[in-house]
Amino acid sequence: MKKRSWLLVVALGTAFSAPMAAGAQIEIDHLPRPVAKTPAADKIAATLAAKDTEFRRDAADCHAEARQRGFWYQVGARRLLETSTLYSVEIAASWYCGGAYPDRNATALTFDMQTGMPYDLTRAFHVGNDHLADAVLPILANYMKPGGDCADVTSKDDLQRAGVSLGVTKTYLIFYFEVIHAIAGCYVPVQVPLAALASVADPPELRRLGPPFAVLATPPS
Repeated sequence: MKKRSWLLVVALGTAFSAPMAAGAQIEIDHLPRPVAKTPAADKIAATLAAKDTEFRRDAADCHAEARQRGFWYQVGARRLLETSTLYSVEIAASWYCGGAYPDRNATALTFDMQTGMPYDLTRAFHVGNDHLADAVLPILANYMKPGGDCADVTSKDDLQRAGVSLGVTKTYLIFYFEVIHAIAGCYVPVQVPLAALASVADPPELRRLGPPFAVLATPPS
């Protein structure tokens, strides 16, 4: 199956504001597994396999809920990063189960490649836990740049009420937002260069993570 990035899945969720024609459409990407062959990588692969099974189960439930009405359930996934210390994979889903509106969600899962356990990226970048930290809001605003009506629903208070998850690549920290359906189109994932987050980074943790993060912990000469 051809892989889809979150951009396409988000576009799908935006485009379909009314039920599709009768029929079923299920497209679920196989979540990419680590290339490394280690016990920790095997543990991560098992977690991702369980997630694959969960998506298939959710798709079946969606189909049953839709009954005879048209429905779809789509999941796109891509590997964001694999180093000796971190593994991050992006997951973007779009579904319609016969209700008034379709829905969608984009997020990322990040793991410690030494232990196979989930890794919290806020250990390396202090962007906030329950809500976004004040220090990161002006940084995020430089890359979010909402236009039109979106400017009215992406204020500081709005951003701090939004649910946030994180993914990471060699060059970007990606912010994924969870908000109510009516404003979801204003909260597409935002990629912020790692270098732009140096002021909220944790140097010892970046050094522990190694390349490409360690360079951010070294002050410019």
